[in-house]
Amino acid sequence: VMSLVSFIGPRPNLLDLTGTMSLKRLEVRQPILTDEDLEKIRAIGEVADNQFQTETLDITFDAAKGTKGMRPALDELCASAEKAVLDGHNIIILSDRLMGPDRAPIPALLATAAVHNHLIRKGLRTSVGLVVETGEAREVHHFCVLAGYGAEAINPYLAFETVLAMRETIDWLRTPGSDYEICVSIDKIRSLARGEGYWQGLAAETRAEQIDFMVDVNLRAPMVMAGEFARRRVEADRSGQVVMVGSLSGVVATANTALYNGTKFGLRGFTLAIRQDLAPHGIGVSLVAPGFIDSAGMFAENGIELPKGVRTRSPGDVAAGVVKAIESNPAEVYVAPPELRLSAHVGGLAPALSEVIQRRMGVSEMTSER
Repeated sequence: VMSLVSFIGPRPNLLDLTGTMSLKRLEVRQPILTDEDLEKIRAIGEVADNQFQTETLDITFDAAKGTKGMRPALDELCASAEKAVLDGHNIIILSDRLMGPDRAPIPALLATAAVHNHLIRKGLRTSVGLVVETGEAREVHHFCVLAGYGAEAINPYLAFETVLAMRETIDWLRTPGSDYEICVSIDKIRSLARGEGYWQGLAAETRAEQIDFMVDVNLRAPMVMAGEFARRRVEADRSGQVVMVGSLSGVVATANTALYNGTKFGLRGFTLAIRQDLAPHGIGVSLVAPGFIDSAGMFAENGIELPKGVRTRSPGDVAAGVVKAIESNPAEVYVAPPELRLSAHVGGLAPALSEVIQRRMGVSEMTSER
């Protein structure tokens, strides 16, 4: 039978068959302690008529001493643990909460193993329970190894803080009027990727509900998410990179895609504008603009036949474009063969000429296909 129930504190004598020993141990439902659970254990000595006394030992050391400072810090830690037991403390908390720019942490596993084995050598290990308060532990393996090296309970405070921070973001997305449904409504976004609603004619495209939906997905959601990301990075005084994935349809307009063009032009304008706004804060902003992609997206999934001579790129090329944007922060990355990039530039500079070229190439017939 498997159980997560754990006991913290001095161990009873296994040879005491009569059960006359009066030692008590704390029972916890699981070895992973919340911050609140840990504080209760830390303050348990203040409760009247109890047999527990807790001592918290710092497992950080002066960072200025570098790696050479770790061994003396370990020796001092072991000596402090021994003294704590001799002074009557039967629960020791090994904590790295004081780590920071000037305080380097001893690895939690190393500190736990060192104290555990030192107390065994001194014949004191069964007189005390070990609890580890660490920001390192975040995976199941980490907890298992700490337990194997003597920890009876673990408080992974940084993991909890991370989850709480993620929850705040999720709660924000779930608030009424937020973009939560826009961000996670996969069915709707997939229907857009297949081209549903893109080319239904001017009357269909300009219906209010269709406009709202397309603007929400293609423009409002990325604007809100980019703005929230940037706000948090600026408040934390940290750099970062925003990468918007747009389209060549944000550079040159085509027939039968008025609403799609409108949102992509808007996304491009927004991206290039906030790039200037965020540059002083060390936050880069780039736009990745794919052309026709051969095995994904609306053209591939609808089986649309491209004009003769028009080449495609792969999803891997789009991924490479995103990597390039993150690494070098260009204003725009066009994921398209040279001829499409050239035609996009011509369309941006001379839209009337682009319109004539598109008519001769049969682009209007292509974009009207379903």
